[in-house]
Amino acid sequence: MNKVYVVAPLLAVAVFAGYYWQHHRRYTARLVEEQRIEREAREVRQQVEFAAREKAQAEAIAAREQRRQELAVKEAQEAARRQKRTDAEHRRTIAANEERKLRQRVEQLRNEIGSLQTAVTRTVERRRELQAEQAHLVEYVEAAEANRISIRRFLEQLDLNPPPRSSPSAPALAPAHNG
Repeated sequence: MNKVYVVAPLLAVAVFAGYYWQHHRRYTARLVEEQRIEREAREVRQQVEFAAREKAQAEAIAAREQRRQELAVKEAQEAARRQKRTDAEHRRTIAANEERKLRQRVEQLRNEIGSLQTAVTRTVERRRELQAEQAHLVEYVEAAEANRISIRRFLEQLDLNPPPRSSPSAPALAPAHNG
């Protein structure tokens, strides 16, 4: 019986050791397999994360370039708008100065027109006066001529020759000798 006490536990230990060894080998293999799967999953996850990070970086770079281009376009538009505004203000200033000069010139011309109209009116009045005087003188000369002719006829009828005078009006009263 003593042998049974020794052999049975030894046999139980051997069976347990065999079973444990089998179980441990399967457990270790399963653990190694799980670690391998986990490592592969981690590698795949890292690759996916790396690809996503690369893609995000590329998108960020593209977005930054697009923002730079949009900013450059916006700045160019702003500069063009400012230049247009400056040009418009310059043209407005020039137009205002030109308008001021033209208004002054118009006022000056209006004053000149008034003075010229006054001068024209005076000239027209003077012309009328001179025409009236000329008409009067023509009538006077015609009357004087008629008087001279009638006096000469009268003198011829009387057969008297008037004595020559030294006054300036004498030649006008002297008979004309028209050969």
